[in-house]
Amino acid sequence: MKENISDEIIIRPFKPGDLFAVSETEQESFDVYGYPRFFFRQAYEICGDLFLVAEVEGSVAGYVLGALKYNSSDVWLLSIAVRKSYRRRNIAALLTEGLLNVCRGIEVKSVSLTVEPDNLGAIKLYRNFGFVEVDRIDNYFGHNEPRIIMKYLVHN
Repeated sequence: MKENISDEIIIRPFKPGDLFAVSETEQESFDVYGYPRFFFRQAYEICGDLFLVAEVEGSVAGYVLGALKYNSSDVWLLSIAVRKSYRRRNIAALLTEGLLNVCRGIEVKSVSLTVEPDNLGAIKLYRNFGFVEVDRIDNYFGHNEPRIIMKYLVHN
């Protein structure tokens, strides 16, 4: 899909009617490594306003999911994905910005995330928002599955 300047991108809270579109976005983006559909329904109940979608002309184009760390004022950005047909339209940046804005409103101290070291586009996106690398773990999800841990300090 080519970018159309008239397309309005709306960042809004997830609602149950978005479940199938978010699940399809997840599978398209992460294949067998993606979260199952039921996870997103439960995440809606648990994560509330930290679960946002990007909507373009009535269709879900992507989502971002954050979760408040137990007994803390820190949030983890668990997942962000944009449908292939909507990529290169700044949607991931708008979703990230939306999540950070929610975090500012609920007095969160920091937002952390993990990213594959080879995912240079995501690393650049996060750095542009002020995320900094705080750790590298070679076997984060298991043998030979490295991740960079990045953190953003929220200032109210």
